[in-house]
Amino acid sequence: SLTEIILPEGITEIAAGTLAHCKNLLHIVVPESVTKLGFAAMNQCESLKSIVLPENITEIGEKAFLNCYDLTSVTLPKSLTTIGEDAFNTCRSLSGIRIPDSVTSIGPDAFVNCKSLRNITIPEGVNEISDSVFGYCTGLTSVTIPDGVTRIGDEAFYCCSSLADITIPATVTDIGVKVFLGC
Repeated sequence: SLTEIILPEGITEIAAGTLAHCKNLLHIVVPESVTKLGFAAMNQCESLKSIVLPENITEIGEKAFLNCYDLTSVTLPKSLTTIGEDAFNTCRSLSGIRIPDSVTSIGPDAFVNCKSLRNITIPEGVNEISDSVFGYCTGLTSVTIPDGVTRIGDEAFYCCSSLADITIPATVTDIGVKVFLGC
């Protein structure tokens, strides 16, 4: 029945599973001292609508926001470098997210099943689009891939049935299997 939590300044990590399965949690205040969200830190906080991550966070761990069904808005800090595997998997209400230029790694399935996402711009520091990273994002209409990306992983845009605009740069030398199947 927890609906709000204010975490204290001084903690540096929201560790694995700390707030997982808090299905009624609506509001989380994350202090500036936090630099990492651990494995499944907020997994299945089904009622969480939005979150602003502080400027010191460099890593969002695997499954950090997995199955946060009502999450519509996430503000990612300019310090962020890594978005882990399944980080936002099945955040089906997430309609927009700006991935900061500081990000160099987006893990497999990071945004799979984010059915409300409309457009994505991959940051210039990313050189590989991971497997299934945007699979089943049925609302996705536009993707911007920067020069420097060399690989598009298997099923990266699998079943993105609304995808209408994507340009693959000349730097891409490896395109995986079923990348655009069902588009």
